[in-house]
Formats: sequence, C-alpha cells, structure tokens
Amino acid sequence: MAGREQQVEQAIRAQGVQVQNLKIDDHDGKVISIKGTVTSAEQKAKVEQIAESIPGVKIANHLTVSGSGSGGLLGGQAGGQASGKAGGQTAGGAVAGSTYTVKSGDSLSKIAKQAYGDASKWKVIHEANKAKIPNPDLIHAGDQLTIPNA
Repeated sequence: MAGREQQVEQAIRAQGVQVQNLKIDDHDGKVISIKGTVTSAEQKAKVEQIAESIPGVKIANHLTVSGSGSGGLLGGQAGGQASGKAGGQTAGGAVAGSTYTVKSGDSLSKIAKQAYGDASKWKVIHEANKAKIPNPDLIHAGDQLTIPNA
C-alpha cells in the first residue's frame, strides 16, 4: 500500500522534520514502520505524532536519535530490543525519562513499577501517551511508550 507510506512521508517532510535514511514500510495495512535517524528526542516524538495523526496509521517506530542531544533517547530496534542503558532504554524494563516497547503481558501498572518503583504511577505514563493509548486497560505488545520522569 504505497499510498499510506507516501502519505506519512509527505506529512513528515511538510512539518520540516529531517530524518536521515528514512524508510517507511506498510505491514499488511495494519502497522507502518518508520526507520531512520533523527537528531533529537523532540524530532523522534514529532515524527511519531505526525504519523499517528494520519487516520488509520499505527506505527512501529524504529527511529534512532543520533548524538546525545535533548535527553539522549534512542528509538527501539526491530523486535523491541533496546540498545542498552546509555540511551535511556534498557532491555530488562522501563526506565524513567526513556521510551519503552510494550511486551506481551505488560500493563501500565507493571511498567510504572519497573520505571518508578510504584505501580500506582501508571497514570503518569498514561497521561504522557494518551494519543497512543486512549484506554489505559488496552495496551499492545510492540507499542512504543514514552516513560516521562515522574
């Protein structure tokens, strides 16, 4: 479905976000994967927001932030594996001030317990990701969540 891929790319370019080595793939009309490199966590978040503002688009974000600018966040890699603690994301669990790829069996309270040591802080994660998860009881493996500093 080249139409959705092209629509997402045009929307990203129209907002002036520079993504090096941009590659957009449509997976059976269900998920768009976006791969490439951006220079800041803000640009990564903006690409996510732009793509998900397009009706019917759900993304699997594989963007990487180059350098250490703006918080040093790293995008998830294929399969949801993280690239290590240096980027603010760990393979073992959620870390405050990072992104996190939801795994099967996760809940917002479980993620909050990992990130903050307090399961009741799930509302902080939900608030930061309302556009992606309108219903906090329905999160899906592969979802990329922002884990803000509490």
